[in-house]
Amino acid sequence: MADFKFNIEWDGLRELQQEFKTMNKRFKLIMLDEMDKIGLTCEEYAKKLSPRDSKELEDSIHSTQATIEGGSFVVYVGTNMKYAAYVHELNNVRPVGDKYERGVKLEGYYIGGRGQRTRDKPSEKGFKPGRKFLQRAVILTDQHFEKAMEKALERLFEGGS
Repeated sequence: MADFKFNIEWDGLRELQQEFKTMNKRFKLIMLDEMDKIGLTCEEYAKKLSPRDSKELEDSIHSTQATIEGGSFVVYVGTNMKYAAYVHELNNVRPVGDKYERGVKLEGYYIGGRGQRTRDKPSEKGFKPGRKFLQRAVILTDQHFEKAMEKALERLFEGGS
């Protein structure tokens, strides 16, 4: 029986090994960049969905820069206003309420827990501005998250950063 041999040559093996060495660092940078974009998207939705009275709450909403915490990519969206949690969780069962502003009583200003300025804001993808604004912003951002992860993988495999 005759000898039968295979000779396998892998051109570019060294380049591939080098690519794997740099891939983890590039992956982290790409993911942090995409998570920053997710944070800004969520911030935008939260501002659109937040109640509006003096506009202080709306203006205080911000997202942090993405970081790595315990092996996870993390971005925070929120506000430092002391009353934000109360407003977010408010469960106003009164159908109509009055507002007192600078000594003036505005009768019937609140309807269903939403003031006139909040009711004047447009809906965002089916959600009305008001309570649970951060929770709803996260729901709306979820559709962008999957696209951002796909984009991150494309960027990684294309060799860019």
